[in-house]
Amino acid sequence: MVLTLSGIIMNKIIILYFLLISISTTYTVDYWYPVAILADNRTVLLIEQHTLNDISLTIWDTKNNTRVEGVWSIYNPAGVQMLPDESGFSFIDNGRIRIQYFNKRSPKTIESDIYLTHINGIRWISPYEFYCSAFYEDAFEIFHCAIDGTVTSIARSKTGHCRYPQKVDNHLFYIEEYRDDTNKRSFCMREKVYDDNSLQGISVLDCGSQEIIFLTMLNNTEGFVIEYRPYDNNCTRLEFIYHHLIKRDTQWYIEPRFTFSIPSAFLSNTSESRIFESILPLIPTIYGESIYFVSAHNSSHDVLELYSYDLTRDIITHHPVDKDAHQSCFVPKKISDYMIVGGNMKFPQQPNSDWE
Repeated sequence: MVLTLSGIIMNKIIILYFLLISISTTYTVDYWYPVAILADNRTVLLIEQHTLNDISLTIWDTKNNTRVEGVWSIYNPAGVQMLPDESGFSFIDNGRIRIQYFNKRSPKTIESDIYLTHINGIRWISPYEFYCSAFYEDAFEIFHCAIDGTVTSIARSKTGHCRYPQKVDNHLFYIEEYRDDTNKRSFCMREKVYDDNSLQGISVLDCGSQEIIFLTMLNNTEGFVIEYRPYDNNCTRLEFIYHHLIKRDTQWYIEPRFTFSIPSAFLSNTSESRIFESILPLIPTIYGESIYFVSAHNSSHDVLELYSYDLTRDIITHHPVDKDAHQSCFVPKKISDYMIVGGNMKFPQQPNSDWE
């Protein structure tokens, strides 16, 4: 069987797909999607999920249509982040932070001076320092870290967890989940000076019982957050609301912009077809005044379809890819004037495949 990585340009959207030649009728599901675009606007880092225990990262040269192995196959990379100087990228593998430099064969493992688990939300400040959220002792905190293993707590909750950090200039924004006076789970957005000695930021937006996740800040006065709707085990789709955060004068406001739904099979821990990185490749992406997202709300086959929301006109546009394929799209990445869209592909299962 010959697999060829190619692209279809449709309204400046490039769809990753595979030209398959086989007489086999046994199928499995692969997930392929871009996780980073280099500044040269030709090099793309791709995650390939063959099974939950077989995850690989490849580097695709879109100009020459060639790809090479990004990390050794012994690793299962997640949460890929480019270093600011593009000398390499970081990823999380089995709970450990590793850095793959492009001029090195094997990745560097960061050995932190305290034991952290469930590391997430890594954002690089320089090629040597980053911040993240991680579980320490009995709660999630926000940490400032260095590649030499130095770790400093910079935000902590008295009664709950701190997650989804976003640094804007010298300000740190994050989401706190805490217990109110009635022991009910509540959520708020907090803000603090990044490098001061205080571990508790000021609550700038009280969201009550709205379960808000994945904070994204554009600047000190504007951002976005996802509201996660509770569900029961019999639910086939998970519902989310994408909110706009706006500061007017001295007051923060949260305003819904659109909703989207994700089939539970992609995210459920009991599903064999779940995405290894969970919701990460499905989080809406902002480019200028457009927000690209995927949703199955109009699909009768639980297929994720591609949409964009125009912030200035308050309009949602559907971007059909292939109505007959029944293949889900993931949230795209922008390269030059185009969008690269990954997703899931059904393909004949055969050994010894070759790339051309």
